[in-house]
Parts: sequence; C-alpha cells; structure tokens
Amino acid sequence: MNPPLEYLTVCVGTLIVFFFSRSSINAMGQVFMRLFRSSSMTVKALAFFLLPGTFIHEIAHFLFAEFLFVRTDDLNIIPQIREDHTIKLGGVRIEQTDPIRRTIIGVAPVILGLIILWVVKYFSLKYATNIYFFVFYLFVLFQITHTMFSSKKDLEGALIGFVFIALLVFIIKYLSGFIVLLPLIAAKEKVLLFLGTNIVYLRQAIVEGVILNLGVWLISKFISRAVNH
Repeated sequence: MNPPLEYLTVCVGTLIVFFFSRSSINAMGQVFMRLFRSSSMTVKALAFFLLPGTFIHEIAHFLFAEFLFVRTDDLNIIPQIREDHTIKLGGVRIEQTDPIRRTIIGVAPVILGLIILWVVKYFSLKYATNIYFFVFYLFVLFQITHTMFSSKKDLEGALIGFVFIALLVFIIKYLSGFIVLLPLIAAKEKVLLFLGTNIVYLRQAIVEGVILNLGVWLISKFISRAVNH
C-alpha cells in the first residue's frame, strides 16, 4: 500500500474509531446502569475500566500545556455521567491562551494516543509469539481508542488554530522548496520518508481498533438487552 493511501486509511479509520468509541462507552455505561441500578456505581465501574486511558488522556493535556507554558489546574481522571446520561471522561482546567496553543493542547490526547498505538503495534509484531505482550497490546488498544479523542470542551476556540496549522503544513509541504522558513524544513523529506515507511504499523493498529470497538459495542448491546429482559 502506498503512503498516501496509508495516510487516508489512518484518517478514515481514526474517524470510525471515534464514532464507535463514543457508542461503545455509552453502551458500557448502559450495561453497568442496568446491572447496578445506580449512577454512582456506574461511574465507579467505568472509572475502573477506563482509568488508565483517562489518565493518559488528561496527562497529555497537562504535559502539552506545560511544554507550551500554559498553566493548568484541577486535574480529574474520574468519569462522570452527565444529565443526558452520556459519559464525561476526566478533565483538566487550562488557562486562556492563544488559539494555536489551545488547539495543540486540545488535540494532545489524539497525538499522544496515536503515537502510543504506533509504538505498541510495532513491538507487538516484533514479539508476535509472546502471548503476554499480545494481551498487553489488546489492553492498550482498548484503553487508547476509548479515551484518546478530544471533547468539544477540549476544542473550544480551536478553529483559528486548525486553520493556521493547516496553512503551515501546506507551506512546508508545497512551498518549502521556494521559501526558506526554518532550518528544520530541510529535514522534511527525511521525516516524510520515515512516516511513509513506518505508517503501516499505525494503520494496522487503527484497523484493529475499529474491530475491537465494534466488538465491544456489540457485546455491550447484547449484554444490555439480556439484562433488560
């Protein structure tokens, strides 16, 4: 598969995982609600299942904010049930900042999540015969794909930042041969070569994430109906 098609597969697969993960989390919440008949117990059960991924999600916001010199406060990694019965994973308070840094901080869990999936998938293939690492890979795949996506709150005011970043990427990709912006741009071809060679690992992880999320959603729906009857 050529690199452009790999990138397209990753992007489309990531969007599919996003929709399935939201549905899967809500479906799991419904199962726990029917089992325990208690909102507080449902929250505790979800906190138990999603705590590692929630921790990584909020730590990504925190680390990127600190790296960009933006103050943070009130880190929370306990899921909550909203009034509309949807699930809110933890949160961290970020001070007001410019749109560029706000955008980067907002999408930090996605960036870190994709990197983690990429690395873990690489080692899962390297140690393909190790059943313990395979189980670890499935655990990481479950946690990351269910918790890495940014919420509406994370992306507040990010539109301007997305436009600026897209413009910057366009300039680096198509105009760097004519405009000398930064010495780093000279490494563009090496970066693209690395991505093109290794993106296959991320693509495989995303495809498997789609399958895993679909499986969790179907199983949760089945259990929910069985308990309801």
